[in-house]
Amino acid sequence: MILLISDLHKSLDSMEEMNSVKWLLDVLDKLKPEYLIGAGDWGEEMVADDFSEILTRARLITVYGNHVNFAIIKNLSIRDGEVVRVGGLKVSGINGLIGYDRDYGIPPGRFMRVVNKIEEVDIFITHQPPYIPKLYPYMRDDEPAMLMAQALERIRPRLHFSGHMTGGCYSYYEFKWGKYLRVDSSARFRCYALTDGRDVAVYQKGEEIFRFSL
Repeated sequence: MILLISDLHKSLDSMEEMNSVKWLLDVLDKLKPEYLIGAGDWGEEMVADDFSEILTRARLITVYGNHVNFAIIKNLSIRDGEVVRVGGLKVSGINGLIGYDRDYGIPPGRFMRVVNKIEEVDIFITHQPPYIPKLYPYMRDDEPAMLMAQALERIRPRLHFSGHMTGGCYSYYEFKWGKYLRVDSSARFRCYALTDGRDVAVYQKGEEIFRFSL
């Protein structure tokens, strides 16, 4: 079983956000997944001990976003374009957001070079969302969003799992060749997804609210 989370956003702004790791550990203890996939934005207040506790409970495959403790997460994140076997699935990802930020940016040219090397993956993880105006009507059709959309057409994963966007517990979209999913695991929504490689179920605060097949 694989647990998918994104945008945990551990911070010191409220008691609920301070307890974000405790919430996640409770979920891991209850569900006992073999793998934990993260789509970024763990939060600036994540410390090494937080990840140590997580790693005692599941194998971690994650990308980083723009709200993280970079000194820690960059040592734990998947390498851009790396393909990892998760049971019978092939998982890959690209870190950060497309752009030139010193901490989390991946320049457009480098991004596309990585994309062109990725072949036949089942799950593709990014923090960068693609341009999907039907799903995100107020999203700008800027270069990063459009490049991600082009990347998905090139890679065609069975599931694109991303973060960064807000506006509810989850977002779901069907491409001709696969599915898109975003979940918000922050204190506001406490959402996550589970997959066995065939079906994906989305949960909010422990209750299943949506399900689809890969």
